[in-house]
Amino acid sequence: MLSGLSGLRGLAALIVVYYHLSQHRTTVWLSPLSWDIYQFTEHLVFVVSVFFILSGFFRSLSYLKKLEKNEKVPEFFPSLKDRFLRIAPSYYLALIVSLIYVVYMSGLTWEIVVRLFSGVLFLNWVSVATFFPVDHNWPLWFVAYDMLGWILVSVFMMVVARVGKRYFFFLFAVTCGILLLGHYGWISLPWWHAEWVAGMWFPTYNPLLFGLHFMLGVLGGYIVTHIKNKSILYDALSLGIIALLGYFLWDIRASDDWSYSWPVWPYHFPLVPVLIMGLVIALPFTRYIWRILDNRFLVFYSGISYALYLFHALIIVLLRQYVFQGVQLDMDVWIWFSLVVLVLSTALAYTLTKWYEPRFGRR
Repeated sequence: MLSGLSGLRGLAALIVVYYHLSQHRTTVWLSPLSWDIYQFTEHLVFVVSVFFILSGFFRSLSYLKKLEKNEKVPEFFPSLKDRFLRIAPSYYLALIVSLIYVVYMSGLTWEIVVRLFSGVLFLNWVSVATFFPVDHNWPLWFVAYDMLGWILVSVFMMVVARVGKRYFFFLFAVTCGILLLGHYGWISLPWWHAEWVAGMWFPTYNPLLFGLHFMLGVLGGYIVTHIKNKSILYDALSLGIIALLGYFLWDIRASDDWSYSWPVWPYHFPLVPVLIMGLVIALPFTRYIWRILDNRFLVFYSGISYALYLFHALIIVLLRQYVFQGVQLDMDVWIWFSLVVLVLSTALAYTLTKWYEPRFGRR
């Protein structure tokens, strides 16, 4: 893995956990500074873009490196099988465990079965009713979008391999144009709109929209193949991007998730995802910043980030239901709650990554 990016993935995974933990902290009688920090934390959901962009980045590099050496590029279906065996075991386990809890809490209904199978088939993106494959483990919506983005990048790079790298930017522009038009067509359909979070996100959250995040990763991969040497200038660029990103999110902390974007999209597209792409490009060529990010702590969490993402929200729900039930999570209690969640999530994610996934899937 390129220098700094493993640490970046680990940091992003921990930020996701922190973001979800912050939603359980009481907001009553907060000081002005504490309220500002809470609002700022609500915008940290943008780190989901990091995973999409990194996925597109590394998938494109697997093709670009082969093209540079005039070697045969990866075949689609064997690669798809490998990808499935990489993500399916832990994902399906998370679905099953979450389903057991849902059935225990509210019984088995036809709606629950439909949502479950939409998740199993990576089709939960087709309807607001199936957007969340299962209750009590909301982050599982992400997996189908990641799989479709992986397929998009694979097909795009296969076309590039067929026609030649000289057409890369033309194909990139055409693909982004198709995704943009497709997104507008998708959101203009007469969808049934539900209440609560799924209704707020769907149909704006769709594979066409997030396909553009993957394409930013592809562009980053292409640029990286043309950079040869490390330089202190990339350290300065990385620090500048981090500072700009932090300042921007702090400055707009009182706004909602859909603001400061074009069009009205999540994660403040395109500014924030473009900044992330710039950071992904610059980090591997820094002299010092990559060493800070690629520390043992963050690299460890990078290695278990997938399983951590899949199960931490369910652990939060279970602890709130059976251990911290009815307890107002003031700062002192919330800190203990967060530590327990982190320890349990880390232990489970490590166990799954080290023992379960290699046995039932492919690492």
